[in-house]
Amino acid sequence: MESVTEYEKSIAVLPFINDSPNQENTYFINGVMEEILNNLQKIKDLRVISRTSVEQYRGQNKPISEIAEELGVNYILEGSGQKYGSSFRLRAQLIMAEKETHFWGESFQQKITEVEDIFNVQIKIAESVAGALKAVIAPEEKNLIKKVPTYDLTAYDSYLRGKFYLYRASQDDIATALHCFEEARDRDPRFALAYAGISTVWLFRQQFGWAAPEEAGPKMMEAVDKALGQDSSLADVYYAVASMKVYGMFDLEDGEAAFRKAIEINPNHAEAHALYSHLLNMFGRPDEAMEHIDLALRLDPHNPTIKMWYTQDLLYAHRYDEAISVSRDTFDKNSSMNNALDCLYHASHTTGRYDQAFEAIKLLYSRELADLNHVFDRYQELGYAGTLNLEADRVLEQSRNKYVAPAFIYDLYTFTGNKERALDQMEKAYEVRDPNVLYIGRPSYAILHDEPRFQELCKKLNITFPD
Repeated sequence: MESVTEYEKSIAVLPFINDSPNQENTYFINGVMEEILNNLQKIKDLRVISRTSVEQYRGQNKPISEIAEELGVNYILEGSGQKYGSSFRLRAQLIMAEKETHFWGESFQQKITEVEDIFNVQIKIAESVAGALKAVIAPEEKNLIKKVPTYDLTAYDSYLRGKFYLYRASQDDIATALHCFEEARDRDPRFALAYAGISTVWLFRQQFGWAAPEEAGPKMMEAVDKALGQDSSLADVYYAVASMKVYGMFDLEDGEAAFRKAIEINPNHAEAHALYSHLLNMFGRPDEAMEHIDLALRLDPHNPTIKMWYTQDLLYAHRYDEAISVSRDTFDKNSSMNNALDCLYHASHTTGRYDQAFEAIKLLYSRELADLNHVFDRYQELGYAGTLNLEADRVLEQSRNKYVAPAFIYDLYTFTGNKERALDQMEKAYEVRDPNVLYIGRPSYAILHDEPRFQELCKKLNITFPD
């Protein structure tokens, strides 16, 4: 066996192959792979790539060395499995990517009499891989690895499907994710991760303006309370707590404590690192923020939601050209992810690329507010500022009959220099708990920095913005 001392203990778990003649067993094999990956992520001595980024390699025949280079890891775990009746067989092998050499491998055959039979094999594989890599497993990590998330395999399968759809982040995908998480909850009312997933769905809906805070907030909080009541030892539960504290309650200090707890439990939790980076920017700690978002990208380099979140960090860092490039690339590859356009128009406006900013705004507003009337066809007549100001007036008027996130309105007023109306809508955003108001420290709002009302709002929110 090769020495691992000179190699970083970084690993990607590729989608396992379903060798069963019945393709319905694919979700079972996926679940086995997912739980092995989750167990490895709990070990602080390892850096483990998230499922979102490895999923794209399903069915591909790329060389191991090429996949490893794209993911930035030194080791690849691959496997295959069969389920036949009440038994299953699993084969797994660990490969050193640089030399494409076999590093560890084992076959397992297990009779399934209860759900622990499956999880025991998954635990054994994770511990064997960690042992092969000479990774230290702390006692608390071993306890987390041995924890069974649910005793209902159908519930676990529904939860995994929910996670898959959640981070595609379109309205339809989010709706599908909610359905899956609710299925998991209904199958096992004690399944903490199902409640954490439901909470994240309502967080996304509130932040993206798809649901009014008065609807989303209570549902998010109820799901978080349920998750904590079932299991307060899970990173995903604390991630849900942190998200609720920050984006639902505007309690940034308690939110930071919860993010840190989630990362302490699972240092490979890419989403927690990514959203924590936003909170750090709100606190005026950009260097720490960039460390966490860079780590999130290393852990989940192909997750479009994390790339979308990364663009916000680039805005705070005044790296506008990069922000535009990443936003365009993310949207081009995920055309239903309308929110990737947000950073594009902020960065474009801030750098004076008004035609480009207008096109991004037009596309985003036409899609996200599709049932409203717009005035974008007046651009040639009224120009940039005139059209955006009229659009803001029109959206504001229509928002009296239908909830529209105030951020959609104050962005336009800010960009046209209509400070009083922009501040009116920012204050309204604070009152109704529109999570987007937490981002008013971005450079695109610099025109408001000297306004006492703006400064007072920042004080209430406990956020810092550059002088």
